[in-house]
Amino acid sequence: MTLLIFGTAFLITALLTPLMIRLGPRLGIADAPGGRRLHRGVISRLGGVAIFCGFMTASLLTLALNRPPHGSSDQILLAGVIAGAFFVFVYGLLDDILDLPPKPQFAAQFAAGIIAIVFTIFIEKITVPFFGVVTFPWFITYPLTIFWVMGMMNTINFLDGLDGLAAGVTAIA
Repeated sequence: MTLLIFGTAFLITALLTPLMIRLGPRLGIADAPGGRRLHRGVISRLGGVAIFCGFMTASLLTLALNRPPHGSSDQILLAGVIAGAFFVFVYGLLDDILDLPPKPQFAAQFAAGIIAIVFTIFIEKITVPFFGVVTFPWFITYPLTIFWVMGMMNTINFLDGLDGLAAGVTAIA
């Protein structure tokens, strides 16, 4: 079942990527070389659309084929991942189109962390070698989760400067 879900998501992403590469410059959603942009030629900013479509396909197939009991914690977690991913996708697409300034970016990243917490996706414990499991109280768990979500978003955004690097690192993770 897992291979079917992964294969379908991979196929959707692989089929949509060339389309997004061609569509971005036609719609004016592309980067031209110059300034901080060291690449040659015009590069589409729509690669994330293909990746998001593959991700959503995998998520929705998981919900449809595995059917956890209604209200189960797995269903709530997956719904949270889908809601958070959709929010980040819409915001990211707007940022790619409008080139938003840092304050709205910060606010959107903070909101993504809040979405994770609302759906009970948070870092409440870690395992420390030689010491075992450390469980955090809520007043550490919530800020730590927001910090982690924002940090991961900025890491991927930083990696996105080179063709395929962000997608490759994310796929491996």
